[in-house]
Amino acid sequence: MRKILMIGLLIAILSGCAQKPEQVLVDYLKLMKSSSIEALSDENQNSYFTEETPFNEYDLTDGNDSEQSEYTKKFADEMLQIFQSFDYKINSTKLADDNHATINVQITTYPLATMVSQVMFQALGVALSGGLSNTEESDKFFYDSFVTTKESSTKDYIKSVDVFMTKTDNKWLLVGGNKNTALINAIMGGLMDYSESLNQTANQTNSGMLVEARGLNQSVIQSGIEFVALNVRISKGNDYMKPSEGNEYIVIDINLKNQNANAFGVSSMMNFELKDKDGRTMNQNYFVDLNGSLDGTIYQNEQITGEIAYEVPSDDSELYLYFKTDYFQNNAIKLKIR
Repeated sequence: MRKILMIGLLIAILSGCAQKPEQVLVDYLKLMKSSSIEALSDENQNSYFTEETPFNEYDLTDGNDSEQSEYTKKFADEMLQIFQSFDYKINSTKLADDNHATINVQITTYPLATMVSQVMFQALGVALSGGLSNTEESDKFFYDSFVTTKESSTKDYIKSVDVFMTKTDNKWLLVGGNKNTALINAIMGGLMDYSESLNQTANQTNSGMLVEARGLNQSVIQSGIEFVALNVRISKGNDYMKPSEGNEYIVIDINLKNQNANAFGVSSMMNFELKDKDGRTMNQNYFVDLNGSLDGTIYQNEQITGEIAYEVPSDDSELYLYFKTDYFQNNAIKLKIR
């Protein structure tokens, strides 16, 4: 009887010494934060998962590619530094049985999706205006814009996600496939959601659809984006910026809500147009005092509220605002402003 008790005690001690699922997760997160690029290789990633994950599609070691331009390499280095700067906190661990566990972890990092979307829209706008004549200029603009965005960004992307673990051959691993996409997306600051949103937008079959809004404070939905124009006001400018003689600034307060599963990138320059009754496009003004901006990323079930301003003739009787709910397909919402 005593021998049996001793064996039981030994088993209990050995079980207690076995690696716990949360420790494996912590080891993986430490690997992700490692300053070594090799730590992010597919081989190292796969050693922590039961199978490949969507993360394998994002090669963060691209900065070592000798064929890439100087600015592409520098951009990759900047991205890697941002990516590896995330913080984490284990909130809880739940064991479904001896071989399955769910760990809730909080990730705090930079809003990479917002940062990249802002840079992309800036680059696209400059490219469309003929400001980027070759690949080298494009790479430099993208790098410079990202560095500027990085300097003004803070770690305000906070997500708590469930991480699914399973024990295989007496070793705890993260479940592969798409099961732990939420963790990888959180570590990447929502970048996977943003990438998926762009892919879905580019693949939409309904293009050129125009929906008319009924007026102010009237909600209209297209492509999963709810649009409401809250208010319209007139501005004479300020001490530093005034409209030309005979003109005024018209300022429109807008609220957008994202009902899609993926993040939605919005740009005041790329997604909005103001036209008169003859279809002439009004010039947008970025220097009028505005209450909020319409540039950034809207995540699922979240919203953005801000103002957009245009310089218009004071006697222009008819003006129409167009909001492109997806830039690539040109689906839009049309609202008569006056």
